[in-house]
Amino acid sequence: MNNRSNMIKMGNHIADLRKKKGYTQKTLGDILDVSDKTVCKWEKGIVAPDITILSSLANTLDVTVEEILSGEEVKKIDAIETIDIYSNMTKRKLIKIFVIFILIFLLSAFFVFRIEEYYSWHLTPLYSEREVIITGYLLSNNKESKIAINKLFFAESIPNDIIKIDISLKYDNKLLYYKSIEVDKTKEINDYINNYNICIDSKNAIDSNKLKMVVLLFNSNDDITTYTIDF
Repeated sequence: MNNRSNMIKMGNHIADLRKKKGYTQKTLGDILDVSDKTVCKWEKGIVAPDITILSSLANTLDVTVEEILSGEEVKKIDAIETIDIYSNMTKRKLIKIFVIFILIFLLSAFFVFRIEEYYSWHLTPLYSEREVIITGYLLSNNKESKIAINKLFFAESIPNDIIKIDISLKYDNKLLYYKSIEVDKTKEINDYINNYNICIDSKNAIDSNKLKMVVLLFNSNDDITTYTIDF
């Protein structure tokens, strides 16, 4: 010990520990093989216990050498408290891992859903029941589209002097398909187009609301009849 106050503090603590054990100064001295006067000097802070006897003194008083030298009770963390501390740390770590796992799962599910939604196909019927009857479908996703027209039929009577039919399909005013059909007057116009199929593959997404079909009828007098069909 380096100063008087620390010596007194250590001595008072030794006296308190001895009394708690129910020992007299003589009894403690006999156990440690020192005189009761030596014990008295320890407790008055006159001298410190010899280093060779510190371990025996601590064991006799059921404390640690550190507690003897510090002159005060040193808090001990017992096994149960240690387990509780470790358990709480483990729980916090597991909760953190669980939260991270849930976040990763939700993010993965979100991206999978978005990717599936992006590439999933949507079927949209294409039809018109006006002057020109048209049926078909649009199959599309956010990357590409397929258009199929499987029926094209004039609902009204068509003059017999038609010599040519032009069929075009436009998307947002851009031409997707064009076909010109020469008409044999010996046949009905509907015989040419009733089983006429149009199949188009597009590398772009297509909105059916922007699709438009234009059918032009040319007669022998160079007159043109126009049918514009919006889906």
